[in-house]
Amino acid sequence: MFWLSGNTELLTSELAWQINHPESKYYNLELDNLAFEMDRHVFQSRSFNPKNLKDPFFLAISDLMQMRQATSAEDKVLSWSELNNQKTLFKSQPELFQYLQANHLFFVQNKPAEALKYLPEHSSNSINSYFNSVKYC
Repeated sequence: MFWLSGNTELLTSELAWQINHPESKYYNLELDNLAFEMDRHVFQSRSFNPKNLKDPFFLAISDLMQMRQATSAEDKVLSWSELNNQKTLFKSQPELFQYLQANHLFFVQNKPAEALKYLPEHSSNSINSYFNSVKYC
């Protein structure tokens, strides 16, 4: 019940462990509600601070949310330097980090040609194998 105490850091750690250990006897995720629960108890929590995220999965979700076009004065778009400062947190998943960089270039900076440089250059099926190689996808 980490969410009741407002401890999003422990909650994200627990959820990440659960996602990565479906064969464990301690696994108890209800996949039907997972996206809703993550959104409600992590990303919409008053105690949520993206700077406290250490897990690449949750950090990627937060980053993608912050790459959306701002629709209000409270919306903060992730900057290129903020994204690149996270590189060490994606050390175990460099392809996921490259994907985030490509997304930023495409959606935030409007540089589609430059974004392609961050994606694999193989056959037309390579993008599917790229996403399959990214953990959690």
